[in-house]
Amino acid sequence: MTDGQTFREHVRNEIAKLRAMNFTDKRQYIWEYYKLHLLGLVVGIIALVALLNTIFINPAPRDYLYIAWLGPPPAIGQLDALAEALQPLVPEGLNEIVSIHSYVASIDPNMNMALQQRFATMVQLGAMDAILTTAEGVQELIDVLNWLRPIHELPGAPMAVSLYGSPILSDLGIDSYDLYLSVLVNTRNIDRVLIMMDMLLEGMPSL
Repeated sequence: MTDGQTFREHVRNEIAKLRAMNFTDKRQYIWEYYKLHLLGLVVGIIALVALLNTIFINPAPRDYLYIAWLGPPPAIGQLDALAEALQPLVPEGLNEIVSIHSYVASIDPNMNMALQQRFATMVQLGAMDAILTTAEGVQELIDVLNWLRPIHELPGAPMAVSLYGSPILSDLGIDSYDLYLSVLVNTRNIDRVLIMMDMLLEGMPSL
């Protein structure tokens, strides 16, 4: 578009140019001067279709239960296998999943800081339903919550139940000797957590 030329005038002139060209010239002219516009249009259409697909056709599943892992570093695939084993908790027809996310500390201090911030945010929002950790981890969790509580208005101390001897964990090769299910008091899904607890404890020998 030249200086002083309105958009309407520019479009009118372009149409006039194209009418005077044969098909081959039109194709070459459009590609030469408008290829970036066309590529941008194609990318925009693809992005819009992907967005509509994500929102309306194939939306990402929501969390039926969100569980944090603070136990020993798990073997590759163990947490995914545990989440899959707990998936029967989700009623049929719901596009929701049981998700288990590791918050085990790494050697990267930046990663640890990001995990701590995410952990505090999830707890504060009541979006973290349960935590799998050790006896020491339960005490550390209590200490961390006590330290964060004045800053983030976090809930009171968690409850914890030993999972030692859980058949589900044993079948998956997860060491349950020092593993506890800790439940935060501000979870919005306490009923679901209790059902999960029954599932994990089912078949355990009586004390």
